[in-house]
Amino acid sequence: MLKKAYNALCRLLPYHIAKTYLLPLRYRRRSVHAYRAKEFFESYYSLTDSNSDGHTVSPDAQPLLVRYHYNQVENAIIEFMAVRAGALPLSHVLDIGAGTGHWTDFYLNTFHAEQVTAIEISTVAACRLQERFHSSPVTVINQDVASAGPLPDAVDLVSAIGVMFHIVDDAELERAVEHLAARLRPGGIFIISGYFGWINQNTQFHRSDNFSSWTETRNVSDRSPLLVDKRVRSVFFWRRLLGRHHLHIEQVRRHRNPMHGPENNILFAVRRG
Repeated sequence: MLKKAYNALCRLLPYHIAKTYLLPLRYRRRSVHAYRAKEFFESYYSLTDSNSDGHTVSPDAQPLLVRYHYNQVENAIIEFMAVRAGALPLSHVLDIGAGTGHWTDFYLNTFHAEQVTAIEISTVAACRLQERFHSSPVTVINQDVASAGPLPDAVDLVSAIGVMFHIVDDAELERAVEHLAARLRPGGIFIISGYFGWINQNTQFHRSDNFSSWTETRNVSDRSPLLVDKRVRSVFFWRRLLGRHHLHIEQVRRHRNPMHGPENNILFAVRRG
């Protein structure tokens, strides 16, 4: 009876709401662990059967959905920056979780950033970044954003699109935000994508972070431990966290759309003087 009610709710509610609030109920009796980010993304980026679009290196990539997602986020950033005319031009941008460079390219070509520092945890993706931007004003740093590795100071903008919810440990997220906020100049902008709902919730699970193909990980036994690889936080959580590091939320841009995705909601915070 409960299973039928659960399935009925999943059909009736919008996908992103069902995924955020109902999916974790399926796993309440399962062993759930945080994943090892570097190992997971090393496997993720080296998939041989991913049908990648060549720029995101994303398994199961759907070109229409990818373009829709990117276009929606790009438009939100452009509109926000247009209102804040004093934020242009950008002399230095930190692109966190740069992947293979979509957002690095966006800041170079749309905002004519003089320099972009791309931070990427995956060695495979970092090498792709080096190849793609070898003749551009791009510096690639292969490290975990939560580590204390050296980063440039007095940057104009920190961009973390599709990244921060993959830091599933709250203490580790605090270290990452502290590390990044300290790099921003007064008046600098911190852009974060996420869900920004009412509660904090683990919303995405995998059965393994050690696989050589997307097909292989789908076939891992259901009896193996579940690994949490996405945790969305509430807007209240983000307001408190950012406030502790001298950042003020100026806008949360929410998108209601038929191709739901928490990454399409964008938070814009500004560093206080």
